Amino acid sequence: MAGKRKDMKDVKALIALLNQGYGSKHIAKVVGCSKNTVKTYKRAAESKGVSFAELLKLEDAQIEQFF
Repeated sequence: MAGKRKDMKDVKALIALLNQGYGSKHIAKVVGCSKNTVKTYKRAAESKGVSFAELLKLEDAQIEQFF
């Protein structure tokens, strides 16, 4: 992803909120990023066929490599 990388705690919060079914606008406001950033993370997970719940079970280093 282009631009500044998000802190892992922000990435995990973003994934957790996606897993709970929140929309991009709400997640962007809570995490402090753009709606496009949320959509990019969502698309990346969906394109690789991994659920958000599965991502939350991974270690930080594994999540970082995933994105």
